[in-house]
Amino acid sequence: MGNAQFSARIRTVFAALLTATTITPAWAGYPSVQLDLASDALFRGLSQNNGLSYSARGDYGFDNRSYIGSRVGNNRSAGDAELDVYAGYSRSLTFRELIPYSVDAGVSANLYTGDRHGPRAQNLDYAEAYAGLSVGPAAVKLYYAPDYYNFGAPGYRINGTLKYPLRRTLLLIGTLAWNDGDGVRRLIAQRSSNGRGQPYLDYSASLQQQFPHDFTAYLQAAGTNLDVDGRRLPRIVIGIRKSFDF
Repeated sequence: MGNAQFSARIRTVFAALLTATTITPAWAGYPSVQLDLASDALFRGLSQNNGLSYSARGDYGFDNRSYIGSRVGNNRSAGDAELDVYAGYSRSLTFRELIPYSVDAGVSANLYTGDRHGPRAQNLDYAEAYAGLSVGPAAVKLYYAPDYYNFGAPGYRINGTLKYPLRRTLLLIGTLAWNDGDGVRRLIAQRSSNGRGQPYLDYSASLQQQFPHDFTAYLQAAGTNLDVDGRRLPRIVIGIRKSFDF
């Protein structure tokens, strides 16, 4: 199946998921909203704003275990603002009635506004599919975009996450991921200091402190193994998040 055909298939699945979550008899669920303000926004080890970042995210989880959500925020690296929409299905299970685990799968789309064509004079919107498995504090997730950032080539990602509670209200989250595919290589060629396109490793370590009234403050260090955007040292981000659960 070609990239164009697969991209069309993802859009079809995405529309089907949205339809299924709204017409199913088990439509009842729970909404949640998050507001976020930070010194920067990092996406897969790459800075999106190199400065003040703000976003709002809304999620709705249905009783049939499906969910839909959206996030909007500023993005100076690819236009004026970014809109992410996603839909998927998650479920908690038990292996041999001994080991609890969770599975998650869905599709998402990243859309850009303003001067979204950027210096390359091309549309940057793209969609990808994902599937994940979590066991206790550990999780692994796979991503596939048939046309990564609309470069005309696919992008792949395998992401591992480990969550460790230091105390009841303080959480340490570590992430390590591998990014590959011709679409990824073309993106890195645009942002690397030497103009070379290649796969890359990105990492993140985050401390999240919860406070009363659903406030969370966080400190994050993230980066890549490449010299990207003229620097190689990890970027440090501080931020605060307010959650509303209904």
